[in-house]
Amino acid sequence: MLLPLYTVFDPAGSIAKPFIVIMCLLQIVILGYRYISAPFFDRSVQLLICSIDACLFWISLTSLICGVVNDGSVGIFYMFGGAPLVCAGYLMLIERR
Repeated sequence: MLLPLYTVFDPAGSIAKPFIVIMCLLQIVILGYRYISAPFFDRSVQLLICSIDACLFWISLTSLICGVVNDGSVGIFYMFGGAPLVCAGYLMLIERR
C-alpha cells in the first residue's frame, strides 16, 4: 500500500532510507497489534497472517540494516535465511501469550 505512494512522491528514489525506516516501524506496530488482538476463529488463518507479518517485518528490518551497512550480498542471505526463524519465533510467542 505504501510502495505506490512512495513511487509517486519520489520517482528518483532519493529518500529510500527514511521510507524503509517508516516501513519497519509500521511492521512493528502491526506485529504488536496482532499480539494484543484476540485470536481468530480459524486458527490456520491466524497462523498464516502472523507468519506473513513476521516475514514482512524481517524483510524490512534486514533492508534497514543493509541500507545502513551498504552491503547487499550478506543482506540477501540473512533476509531469506532468517525469515523462517523469525516466523517460528513469533508464532511461538503468539501461541504462549
